[in-house]
Amino acid sequence: MELVKLQGYVRVERSTFRDEHFYSTQNFLYIIEKGVFAYTVKGKTYRAGALDCVLFKKDTYYERTVVSPVVLHIFQLAQSYPDTDSPVSMVNRQRIRENITLLEGLQGALKENLPYIEHLLNDILYTYRQETLQPPETTDSRIANALSILRDNFHRDLSVNALAEAVHLSYPQFNRLFVQQLGMTPIRYIHRLRLEKAKGLLYTTKLPIKVIAGECGFKDIYYFSNFFRAATGCSPTQYRNKPGL
Repeated sequence: MELVKLQGYVRVERSTFRDEHFYSTQNFLYIIEKGVFAYTVKGKTYRAGALDCVLFKKDTYYERTVVSPVVLHIFQLAQSYPDTDSPVSMVNRQRIRENITLLEGLQGALKENLPYIEHLLNDILYTYRQETLQPPETTDSRIANALSILRDNFHRDLSVNALAEAVHLSYPQFNRLFVQQLGMTPIRYIHRLRLEKAKGLLYTTKLPIKVIAGECGFKDIYYFSNFFRAATGCSPTQYRNKPGL
């Protein structure tokens, strides 16, 4: 995914929209902190609520109405992404809440924090991209629950024993069933999630390698670098600097 460039940002509270009939002259991404609004575009009406994302595309006409008072995080983008008229509702809503909390703490110093705000926006959009990828298929509801837990918590210190307990299986039962369903061990799947997250952060941000290691669940940057090199054949820095990424 190409890094989304941020041109401006503001947090606003609205009980009504100043312009209910709205012609968007720029690309604006609204992330709803709380409240509900409805909007119509190209003859279709949608309703968006807390933690949903809505893209108002450049050179497009909208009608919009506040249903209940809203708090909005409005990002002015250089490009149109995610390119959809309907609201985007992500599964990992906790991740959005965490980023919104961080955004709230930056309200007094927006200009100097714009690069970090851009990072938070791209983290949210990376989460969207990951969720739109085809998830592993499983016919067992317990393993499906485990996958959901892993996708939300792979960056935390979560043991396979704790994961097995969470889906009411013993460790041997869980490990055996996981391998049967997915063709890999839980540890290998966790490593895959962490690797994909690391690749995304290396590609879409300028965060220091140490910070990326922590974001992906690695407490030791040296272990992270060795893990990344073993999986990709290059160091995190070399991956970041590869032409064409």
